[in-house]
Amino acid sequence: MTVSVSSQMILFLLSLSIGVAFGLLYDLLSLVRLLCFKGKIFTLVWDCLYLLLCGVLTFFLILAGNAGEIRLFVLEGELLGFLLYRFTIGRFISTAVKRIVKKTRHTAASAGRKIQEPVRSICERMGKNISGNKERMKKTMPKIQKVTKMRLKPVHNLMYNIFYRVRHKVAENTVHAKSFQKDAGRRQKNGEKT
Repeated sequence: MTVSVSSQMILFLLSLSIGVAFGLLYDLLSLVRLLCFKGKIFTLVWDCLYLLLCGVLTFFLILAGNAGEIRLFVLEGELLGFLLYRFTIGRFISTAVKRIVKKTRHTAASAGRKIQEPVRSICERMGKNISGNKERMKKTMPKIQKVTKMRLKPVHNLMYNIFYRVRHKVAENTVHAKSFQKDAGRRQKNGEKT
């Protein structure tokens, strides 16, 4: 396979632009990380996810742009593009990101302070209502327990027991009726009165 210099130059410029895109992506992800997550562990996980994403995109660039042949100038171009971004436009963007994070945290803190007082007063009122109801609950709980015990039905009045008794009585009555008919038929043969 022949590789022309112009195709390699296009691939190098493409890798430079992807390196710049990686720098911009890092700043955007750092904005999200600074706003949402705190701690070294989250930073480590977030950076590992970023590096994984960059590796996958680099793999697709090499696969599509160079037919899967790994060329060192592609990786160098991405690194050079990233460093160019970080030391030129990236400085302004990273300071803007830090300002946005600082402003957002300040705004959230002031909103939290404004909301804190009404929420505190509502909670205090609810606490007073609950403590006032505690004495009434102590008086009514024995009554409630007594009523719930009285509402339980005795076993012989439960629905399936009633059906069983009715069905059983019907069966007994039919047995008695049949035996009564047999006795009546026997008495008629013997001439006895029923």
